[in-house]
Amino acid sequence: MDDTAEHFPDLPILDELGDALLAAYRRDGAGARGPRRPALSVVRPRSPGRALVVAGVLVLLIAASSAAATLLVLRGSPIPAPSPRDVPPEQTPVPASARVAPQRAADPGAGPPWALRIAQSRTGLLCSTVGQVVGGQFGLVGLDRRFRTLATGIVDGCGQERHNAASLVGARVLDAHDARDVRTVVNGVAGPQLRHVTLQAGRLRRDVPVGAGGVFITALRGYPEDLGIRVALTFADGHVERHPFGVSDSVVPDPTGGRAWRAEAFQFGTPIPVRCAKPGPRHGCRPAGGPAEVCVRFRPARMTRNPPFSEAVCGRFPDPRRRTGYFFGVRREVPGPAFAPGDFYAAGWKHHPPRTAVFGIVGQDVTRVDVDGPGGRRHVVIAPGGAFVSVYGPDVRPADLTVRVTLSGGRVETHRGDANLVTPRRRP
Repeated sequence: MDDTAEHFPDLPILDELGDALLAAYRRDGAGARGPRRPALSVVRPRSPGRALVVAGVLVLLIAASSAAATLLVLRGSPIPAPSPRDVPPEQTPVPASARVAPQRAADPGAGPPWALRIAQSRTGLLCSTVGQVVGGQFGLVGLDRRFRTLATGIVDGCGQERHNAASLVGARVLDAHDARDVRTVVNGVAGPQLRHVTLQAGRLRRDVPVGAGGVFITALRGYPEDLGIRVALTFADGHVERHPFGVSDSVVPDPTGGRAWRAEAFQFGTPIPVRCAKPGPRHGCRPAGGPAEVCVRFRPARMTRNPPFSEAVCGRFPDPRRRTGYFFGVRREVPGPAFAPGDFYAAGWKHHPPRTAVFGIVGQDVTRVDVDGPGGRRHVVIAPGGAFVSVYGPDVRPADLTVRVTLSGGRVETHRGDANLVTPRRRP
């Protein structure tokens, strides 16, 4: 089951596709309207490490809102399929088996509707491809406002067909220069026993229509981690499958619906050597674990060019072998000057709107962190490495927040403002 939107293996076909698409754009560019911009972008995703055989994916930049502004959709050269020598049979669809499911999902920017093409691979796997439909043709609209058909050899993913369960379910991300043009298309094939699909993304709750064969598709504006997508599939016998997209203990939604955040921890320091009369491990003389300086800052969850980031706050764990204790800072970050070269710990908030946040890291003896503030008590999700961040909107002040740390013995320690911070040792 393909339940990740962006992790696929590096395949040489992507280089060939990129060259082919660029050549096609240059051929068609002479008659294009408006400024010349790259029509398409080929992205190298990573492998999910799952048992499912997943095809290499072509991820395109879209501009559906601008395309919808014209009565005539311009057409470009078809997007060709990869070379057969570069794709295994499990990921190669049989052309005669390809069909576009009748379900259509409205585009959030009033662009061409979204649809799902279903096919069978040469080895009998079920394959699907996300695209748009214009004039009965299946393809995608690029940033150059041109619609290009997708060859039947292009698939997003393939998997073993299952009964009374989802065979394919995923969230296809289509990137764009402008965040308003980014699309996340949630889709799947779950068989005739599928009765109901519910999608929740932040405050949005949507019932997604289910078509013949359990096909469903819906389109959202934005990235999965910013939306926090959760999909529930209900089958005829009453059992429910749940699939999250962009949801993680390391990702925190923005309080105003903007880009999601994550805490980022980094460490300085090496073990402190001890002096002894007879050096050497045979005499029990070896480096002693010194206090390790750990620092934490928060930044957008998705890596982008020139992102905003907070000031770093630092603390030390007395025993680096068994990390216990905690530290955190409470900061209000506001637009300001650019990051000062040489000051690694300073904020680089740039022009991002103000945010107030509690962020730090906890050791093995901390079981829970809560923050009392406007809107009541908020439970803070701790990432696997111990780092955490809780982000508040521009109207919340640090003085409005009280942090409660629960230790493994049940004792609760309450703080207003920073806790257990040290002045970081400046690095050259």
